[in-house]
Amino acid sequence: MSKLEEYLDEQADMTMPVVKDRMLSDLAVDGQNAYIEYM
Repeated sequence: MSKLEEYLDEQADMTMPVVKDRMLSDLAVDGQNAYIEYM
């Protein structure tokens, strides 16, 4: 199961900015240089 699926299973009404922040935090990525494209 992907991280995105895990987050949505926990809280399906999570907004994309919240998902992005959680992914950056959980994956220890510096958000200042990170880019996630929303579809």
